[in-house]
Amino acid sequence: MLLTIIFVLALHLIADFILQPNWVQTYKSRDNSILLLHVTVYSYVLGTGALIVAPWEAAVLYGVVNGLLHFIVDYFTSRIITFHALKIKLPEGDEMRDVPIYEKINIYSLCVLLGIDQLCHQACLLATFPLIATI
Repeated sequence: MLLTIIFVLALHLIADFILQPNWVQTYKSRDNSILLLHVTVYSYVLGTGALIVAPWEAAVLYGVVNGLLHFIVDYFTSRIITFHALKIKLPEGDEMRDVPIYEKINIYSLCVLLGIDQLCHQACLLATFPLIATI
């Protein structure tokens, strides 16, 4: 069972980050059709991957339920993160030209918000895990 949970969390990483182009990540907080595209890719990857560990009905249900939950979480968290990101301003001046971006600005609050977003997603995945926990 632990390996199945790790597998589902790996599917989440692939579906929520690796397979999402930058423009989707950037604009999902401003355009619900892009958020829907993001969630469709997420649901498809999660449901298809779940076929490895569960019967097809359970895998599809797991993908759909988590897709709906993912939409709800991202609807709010992506907007909150974008709101806070808009407040960040890059310092000007040539003395900062060769300094990495993470040393120029404080991204702590954005990292905390992204961590909360991911905690919510992982909680949803684990709460719905009994749908596919047949092995």
